[in-house]
Amino acid sequence: MAERLLSERQGTSKSFVEEVLTGIESRHQRKLDASLEGAFVITEAGRYLAVSSSLARLSGYFSSEDMMSEVIGIASQYANPDRWKEISSQLSVSGEADDLESEILASNGSIRWISESFRSVLNEQGQIQYYEGIRRDITARKQAESLLAQRDRYLSALTEVQHLLLANENCYYSSAITQLLGEAAQASRCYIFINEQDQDGRTYGRQTAEWCAAGITKTFDDPFWQRFYYDLVTPSLWQNLSQGKPYMELVENLAEPDQQLLYSYQVQAYLILPLISKGNCWGFVGFVNCVEPALWNQPEINLLTSAAFAISLAKERYEQRQAHLEAATALKKSETRLRSTLATKEALIQAIPDMMFRIDRHGVHVDFFPAVGQSPIVPPDELLGRTLSEVLPEKIAEGLVQSIQQCLETQKLQTCRYSLFVEDVLRFYEARIVPYSDSEVLSIVRELQALDAQHSSHFPSLVSAATRRLSQNFGRLNAHLNQVETDLCGLLELVDLYQQDCPDRDELEEALQIINPNDISASLPDLLSAKRFACNDIQATLRFLNTCTELEKEELSQIDLNDCIDAVLMLLRDRLNQQYGDFKIYLSKAYGKLPEIECYPKQLSQAFLQLLTNAIEAVADPARSTPPVIILSGEVLRDRVRFCIADNGDGIDLQEQTRLFQPFVSTKSRHLGLGLALSHQIIVDRHHGALYFAPATGKGSQIVVELPCCHMRE
Repeated sequence: MAERLLSERQGTSKSFVEEVLTGIESRHQRKLDASLEGAFVITEAGRYLAVSSSLARLSGYFSSEDMMSEVIGIASQYANPDRWKEISSQLSVSGEADDLESEILASNGSIRWISESFRSVLNEQGQIQYYEGIRRDITARKQAESLLAQRDRYLSALTEVQHLLLANENCYYSSAITQLLGEAAQASRCYIFINEQDQDGRTYGRQTAEWCAAGITKTFDDPFWQRFYYDLVTPSLWQNLSQGKPYMELVENLAEPDQQLLYSYQVQAYLILPLISKGNCWGFVGFVNCVEPALWNQPEINLLTSAAFAISLAKERYEQRQAHLEAATALKKSETRLRSTLATKEALIQAIPDMMFRIDRHGVHVDFFPAVGQSPIVPPDELLGRTLSEVLPEKIAEGLVQSIQQCLETQKLQTCRYSLFVEDVLRFYEARIVPYSDSEVLSIVRELQALDAQHSSHFPSLVSAATRRLSQNFGRLNAHLNQVETDLCGLLELVDLYQQDCPDRDELEEALQIINPNDISASLPDLLSAKRFACNDIQATLRFLNTCTELEKEELSQIDLNDCIDAVLMLLRDRLNQQYGDFKIYLSKAYGKLPEIECYPKQLSQAFLQLLTNAIEAVADPARSTPPVIILSGEVLRDRVRFCIADNGDGIDLQEQTRLFQPFVSTKSRHLGLGLALSHQIIVDRHHGALYFAPATGKGSQIVVELPCCHMRE
């Protein structure tokens, strides 16, 4: 009836329909642009009776006639097929409905959001003639609301992620994080990969966490995803990640091999966000759509990138915290070891019976630990804070400072030996320098006694040597005298036989067999020679003992320089007579009577012993092709005596000669003894003489000793 009435009026006047639609629009006017809304008239069943041109445009049609010709009923426009049933049910009860929001399909297939209001028009009998309505396009508002809802969803997820990361920084790669991000992104899968390298240096991603929506197959246990090699799948992925750029793609746009691989894991589209820490990509967060090939918009990418940034910050905080914990633990252990080390050092310091000095790298005395029964050269209260050069002679101080610096650089023990005149007595010291800290050392100083094993090899006791010499001579004499005793006893028996009245011929022959006169004749010259040698040697040894008595004196005395040199040569006689390869050392004494001098005998003999020992060692090479020669010469000058020791050894370089008089310097392979520094100290500093190298006439070296021959100056 409504259709017939409306069609009859339409047939009489087209303006009537427009009037009806305009009336509808005026009654439902909103504060919106007219182009965003339109009026319509439908039957109770939902068939269109009339539509305004603005409604036609809202639905995607050019005119109302186009829409009326293509769209028969309102139900076909709803995206939800059951939507008209819901609306008609409400209209049948109340007869009207306001602001109903629905999704409709436009003519091009796109979906638009609309808001509709319906009102029933009754006839005179109160029956529904038709429904008039107004429709407004609210797509923009719904999209804005959707974006706001989406943003709220992401922000809520980001807030929870932050809470998790702050509560437990070590969960930055956990499944709880992937679940929050995956649900916020409405993805099918969300996972986290950490970059590692294999033994060939190839970079791959190892999956550490995964979340999957309902109905989506998990890939966490798949071996392929445990080592995701970037150069095998989408090679451009690693290039983007290493540059800190996100990577998003539809699988349908990839190459055929990549499509087949990813489709086998239900992947339709994916988004990869790099995880950057300290400028390096250490992994990525991945999002996958398995239901439809839908990508994420830029606002979503921005929010998810913020989440990736938060994950990287949590990783940095966790690593920093671990580093701090490890550093604190190491520091605590170091402090414990340091306390233990210091306690051990203090205990050792208290237990060591030698003098100890704590000295810094510049040679300044920081602390002093005295030895029992010994006193330092300088009182302790005057020692602390003073440098080595303020306490010791300049050359010795310089050598000790060099050893201290070398000890600190190498962290190894350094041993130095030096001598000092203390209360007019030459004393020998050994300093063992060990690291104490990064800038300090402990110098453990021990005074070496006269019979110290190291020094006794170079400066043996003169009396002891003479005693050994006498013992050897008496031993040789005793052996020869025993033989003479046996021979003489035999001769006496033979004489006794001749004295008998009737000697038995057989007994005489037997005695002659036992006592051979020829043997006796041969042994007597040896006996006489041994007697002469032993007696001469004993006489020389006795003279030597007399000289030794003088040379052992510590105080200033007057001695014969010839006797002093002869005594030292006797000490070295065994080494001079030793065979070196095919040769023995040829010693030439090209000097006459030398004058008496006033000196400290023991010290001077030690100096000559050192110089002559050096000469022997210079020529004592078993591989020599020429005989070794040592030439001793001397002459008396106006007020000095000059004594030269020359050898035909390998010689000493001119630059090396200038260094040999410094403390701690030696050309010997084992660095035994005190070298020429001690001899220089005795001859030059103690006796006001001179000690220097002179040019050698041939191969080898020559050292010169000059001593005052009248008196010594104090």
